[in-house]
Amino acid sequence: MDRTLESWNNVVRTLSKVISSHPDKCLAVLSLSYHHLPNQLKACFLSMSSFPEDFQVETQRLIYLWIAEGFIRSSENGKSLEEVAMDYLEDLSSRNLIMVRKRRLNGEIKTCGIHDILREFCLIEAEMTKHMHVERIMVLVIFSKVLMFSSFPLVITKLFHLRYLQVPFHQNIPESISELQNLQTLICSGYSLESISLPVKIWTMQNLRYIRLWAATSLPSPRRESILNKHLVTRMPNLEEFSGLSCTSCTNEVFSGIPDLRRLIIQVPLLFDKYLPNEVMDISILRKLKAFKCYYWKHSWTMCISIKSSVFPTSLKRLTLSRCYLFPWEDISSTLIMLPNLEEFKLKDCKARDDIGR
Repeated sequence: MDRTLESWNNVVRTLSKVISSHPDKCLAVLSLSYHHLPNQLKACFLSMSSFPEDFQVETQRLIYLWIAEGFIRSSENGKSLEEVAMDYLEDLSSRNLIMVRKRRLNGEIKTCGIHDILREFCLIEAEMTKHMHVERIMVLVIFSKVLMFSSFPLVITKLFHLRYLQVPFHQNIPESISELQNLQTLICSGYSLESISLPVKIWTMQNLRYIRLWAATSLPSPRRESILNKHLVTRMPNLEEFSGLSCTSCTNEVFSGIPDLRRLIIQVPLLFDKYLPNEVMDISILRKLKAFKCYYWKHSWTMCISIKSSVFPTSLKRLTLSRCYLFPWEDISSTLIMLPNLEEFKLKDCKARDDIGR
């Protein structure tokens, strides 16, 4: 095409008409963009077809999938796998193959999506290349090492090579989950009025990288498992995210078993009425922690937290407190000034002691 203003104006006038009347031609044009991608980006791009139309894809969830599938095989220039995956995402965005929906305050992509026409191309290309199979009606995604279910079927614990498991579940996780020794990502979406528990044998799962649970979930101390099985390594050295950890499990024993944690979200169970202000929640042992969030699920004057009573690591970059009550404002400045790397601080639906009666 001639690189003139008139040529581009002609594209603007005719593009929508071409798309609606000649879908095959449109897909053929899109295939040019795809085939010019570097090989390491092609599989990442095709994976976008596994999400429904107009779905806002959370960046972290997408990265979990890419790593579980082996699309991000090694680090580059000393970067972590997550950092390499984020570079891939930015590359696809710069080529207009992935649309950025939201960005964080630091500029990182928070959610993204894909145009319907590009998704249709991904579906066709994925089927032709046998990259994956996407059931268009049931919204069930089947990757080579990834499964998403509507309930927790115990039979899946026989799938030894499974790396990514997503399932809605609101009960205690069965002990047999520990049989999935290659599992990297565990996502259980389901709410519970009371705290639910992970089995103590989860400490034997050395390859776990991400645990994301919607209900406040207790994590047993690794000491119990080490006593029962003296020769087992009771640590999760590769765990980078734990979302949904119950406040009752925030102990040095637990944190010492997950030393590489980078993101932590703790929750206070809905029916938890314990008074907290005199208890110190020390997370300073997590020296690689970058993001920390604390959630209460209901408003209660008996459930309060003092920011000073929580000891944070200096590596922290993002801090969020949600529904926290009765903390003095002066604690904020005295605590945050000790966090030299803090970039983002959020108070969501909180009420300081000084605000009572206002």
